[in-house]
Amino acid sequence: MNGPRDRIYVDVERRPKEPAPRKPKKLSKRQKAMRVLVTTFVILVLALVACGVVIAVNLSQIWAKPEVDNGVAELPEEEDDIAGLPEVSFEQGKVTAVPKAEREVDILMLGVDNRNKGKFSGRSDVMMYLRVNPEKKQLKMASFMRDTLVNIDGHGKNKLNAAYSFGGVDLIFSTFEKSFGLTPDYYMVVNFYGMEDIIDSLGGVDVKVEQDELEWLNININEINNEDPAGKVANINKAGQLHLNGRQAVAYMRIRHPGGDNGRIERQQTVLKALFNEMRNVSVGEIPDILGALVQYVRTDMPLGTMVDLASAVRGVDSSGLKMFRYPDKYKIGSYNKSSVVQPEDFATEYAKLINFLEQ
Repeated sequence: MNGPRDRIYVDVERRPKEPAPRKPKKLSKRQKAMRVLVTTFVILVLALVACGVVIAVNLSQIWAKPEVDNGVAELPEEEDDIAGLPEVSFEQGKVTAVPKAEREVDILMLGVDNRNKGKFSGRSDVMMYLRVNPEKKQLKMASFMRDTLVNIDGHGKNKLNAAYSFGGVDLIFSTFEKSFGLTPDYYMVVNFYGMEDIIDSLGGVDVKVEQDELEWLNININEINNEDPAGKVANINKAGQLHLNGRQAVAYMRIRHPGGDNGRIERQQTVLKALFNEMRNVSVGEIPDILGALVQYVRTDMPLGTMVDLASAVRGVDSSGLKMFRYPDKYKIGSYNKSSVVQPEDFATEYAKLINFLEQ
């Protein structure tokens, strides 16, 4: 016999009287709790396996290399006002390879100004060099002014944001290495307008809007609303500490006045810092929406394992471990080839600041 469920059948006339069925044994509280835990664990494992298949299929889009448009930007460049600006010549001093610790990871993050959310070509109007140190629980973010005058292989002297438009990831990697001695381990290209959905997936961000930014913020909101009426959002009626949705936050990041490119970088950093704080508190239920947004609007060459490790490391970074810097810190504006460009006041001094920021 193999167990209590086995039966021995005999002739009907000789079948013994069946014993009365036993009452089921009552489970103790501990046994009930254990049963619930085991059931929950099994459900979670099955859900993760099912999600894992979906995520693996969808995430494959993230590793598609961004297309190159050979310098044909999707949008006409905003015409520079060069009246009264002095003509400048190219200035760059000696550049050396910038070292990093063994476990540090460097990522070049590019925000592409392309109103077609499915495309990743155009000018890289957001350029941030990220250095993650998992051991120190530190994340450094160096923003580069898009109008910085650099030498681009095969294209002469031009604004830094033109390198990606001319030759994609390969050319901007080469430009960063020759202009700043920086060799990132990985790239991450974000469709700037796709940031709207990424921010919305996190529930928006808290930002302080100044009174002199309010008019320009609403101009940008209206511009995006006209391009995509289906996602139309309201204007902002007052300045102060506000909770912005995705479209409002993107409009805020695009403000160039007051402060010019420098002001825009500060606004980008403000939103990204707020976004960073939101991402540190992501719940399991929010992950599918975030992944959906990332798949559509992000391209990278970072392996999945590295992404998971870095995400885990970044979650352990508090606001004191998030450092920000802008290059150049002290700069001058001039005219070059009928365009407004930025140059360091003194290359050696500003370059030393960049190196010190990344190494400290």
